[in-house]
Amino acid sequence: MRLAFGSLCVALAATGIDAQTALPPQSVERNPAIPLQGLQSVALNAAAFAARPGDATPFGVDLRGLSIVDSRVNGGKLVAKDATGGINTASGGPTAQNDALRKRLARFLGRPLSFQLLSQIQTDVTEFYRANGRSLVSVTVPQQEITGGIVQINVTAFVLATTRVAGADAASAEFLQRNVRLKPGQEVDTDRLLEDVNWLNQNPFRQVSVQFEPGADRDTTVLTLQVQSGRTWSGYVGTSNSGSEATGLARVFAGFNTSPLAWKDQQLSYQFTGAPESIGSGRLWDTGKAKGYLSHAISYLIPITTASGFRTKLIFGASHISSYSAGLFPSQAETTVLDAELAVPLRKTNGRFSLVPEIYGKLEYDDYDSRLFFFDSPPLKERTKLSQITLGYRSGISGQLSNKSSRGSMDIGLVFGQRDEDDAAATDYAFAKISLKQEVFFNPNASIAVRVTGQFSADQLHPLSQLALGVDNTVRGYDVNGASGSAAVAGGIEYRTGAINFTVAGQDATFRPHIFADYGFARGDEGLNDSYIQSVGFGGQFQGGDNVVATVDVARTFNDAGTTPANALGVSFQMTVRF
Repeated sequence: MRLAFGSLCVALAATGIDAQTALPPQSVERNPAIPLQGLQSVALNAAAFAARPGDATPFGVDLRGLSIVDSRVNGGKLVAKDATGGINTASGGPTAQNDALRKRLARFLGRPLSFQLLSQIQTDVTEFYRANGRSLVSVTVPQQEITGGIVQINVTAFVLATTRVAGADAASAEFLQRNVRLKPGQEVDTDRLLEDVNWLNQNPFRQVSVQFEPGADRDTTVLTLQVQSGRTWSGYVGTSNSGSEATGLARVFAGFNTSPLAWKDQQLSYQFTGAPESIGSGRLWDTGKAKGYLSHAISYLIPITTASGFRTKLIFGASHISSYSAGLFPSQAETTVLDAELAVPLRKTNGRFSLVPEIYGKLEYDDYDSRLFFFDSPPLKERTKLSQITLGYRSGISGQLSNKSSRGSMDIGLVFGQRDEDDAAATDYAFAKISLKQEVFFNPNASIAVRVTGQFSADQLHPLSQLALGVDNTVRGYDVNGASGSAAVAGGIEYRTGAINFTVAGQDATFRPHIFADYGFARGDEGLNDSYIQSVGFGGQFQGGDNVVATVDVARTFNDAGTTPANALGVSFQMTVRF
C-alpha cells in the first residue's frame, strides 16, 4: 500500500491535482459501546464533630504545649505531660503521627489559653482527621490541670460494630457486605469506605448510600447500607451531525446497557451508529459502494473483588466499522476492532488536590481492509493489521485553584504496537497520549473549563492510530476528519454561565450556555503539510428531566481543513434520549 500510495501521489502530481487536497489524512471514525456508570460520591454523609466557638476570655496562661492522645487506646486517662512543651503526638495513634498535624497545631503555641482557643484546636484536629479518612472522630478536652500551659487533647476514632443492609434481598445483601472491606472492630476509614461505596455504585441500576448510628458499646458505630434499585437495563436513541462530508454529516445511533448477567454488576453494552443514507438503503452491516457509514460496537464489563480486597475491572470490546467516502477519489473501508482492558484502582490521595487514580493496560487488535478508487484504474487495495498494547494512568482530580473549587480528570498513556501489511514487512511503532480536563467554579453560576488532548509519535501512524481533530471533542466547527496526525494536539477553553431553569411538557428542564475558543495542530505525514485549525463560538447544554440531554455549538472557523473552509459558520449538535 505504501508503494501504491507513492505511485498515486506521483500520478496526481502529473495531473496537476494537489495531493494535500485530494487525499487529506483521515483517521477512522469510532463509536464504541461505552458502559454506563452510576453516580459517584465525593464524600460520605458522616457527622461533623467540630467544636463551638467558645468564650474568648483568657485563662491567664499561655499555651506551651499540646498532647494528642488516642482515648480509646488509653481508656480516656490523662498521660504524663512533657514539661518541655511543644506538640506531642506520640500517644495519638497512627493518624496523628504526621508532620502536617504538628505543623498545623504549632501555630497555637504562645497564644493565651481560652475556651475559644481550645475550640479552635478541636476544630483543627477534627478537620485534619476528616481529611485523612477519619470522619467519624470525637475530639474532646478532658478535665485537667493547665496552669503549666500544657493541654491534653483526646481523640476518639469510632470503630465499626457491625454492617447492615436495607432494601436488598438476602443474596444481594451478602454480595454488598462482601464488597465492603471495613470489618467489625476496625476504625472507620471513611476514605476507604467511600471507595467501596463508589465501587458498588458503578452499577448504574443500583444506588448505595451509607448511614451511621451509635453502636451498643462505647465509641462504636453501626454502618447501614441503604440500597435503592430498579430495572436492570436502559436503552437510548439519538442523533448528531458528527460525521464528515465524505461519509455524510448526519449520524443516528441507538443502544442499550444491561446488567442481569452471570455475575452481579457485570454489564453488557451495545451501540449501533449509522449515516441515514446507509440506513435508508436497507444496509445495516456494510455500506457497499454508496456514500455512508455503519458501526456496530459491543462491550462487556466485569468488576472483580477478591477475598483479600484486591480489585480490578475487565472490559472486553469489539467493533465493526464500514464506510464509503465519496469525493474525487472514493474509498471503501471495513474495520474490525477487538480490545481488552484491565484496570486496577489505587488508593485515593489527599492534599491540595485529591486524586482517585487507577492504572490500566489495554490490548487491541485492528483489522483494516480498504480500497481507493482512482478514475478507471484498478482500485488500490490495503489490508493492514495492527496489534498494540497501552499502559496508562488515569484519575479524577478535585481541589482548590486560586481558592476556587475545581474538578476534572487526567489520562496519560504509552502505546506500543506492530503494523503488519500484506505488501510490506511488519514494522513497530509507539506513541504517547495525554488528556487533561479541569473545570474551575467561580460561584454557583459560573465556571471555566479547560481541556487538552494530544499524542506524539516519531513514527508515521496508520489512520486507525492517528488523533483526529474536529467536532465537539476537539476543535468545534470542523468535521470529524478536519485534520488528523500521528502527532497532534488540541485544546480549548470554555466559559460556562449558570443554568437557566424552565419547564417543557411538564418536565423540569435546564439550559446552560457557554462560549468557547478551540485550537488544534496536526503534524503532516508523508510529505503533507502541517495543519493548524482554530475556532470560536457559543453554545449550550440542554437537559430535560432525567431522559433527554442535548448539546449545540455554533462555531466560526479561522483555517481551511479537510472540507471545512476558513471563516465558515457551522452548527454542531447531539441529542440523546434514554428510556
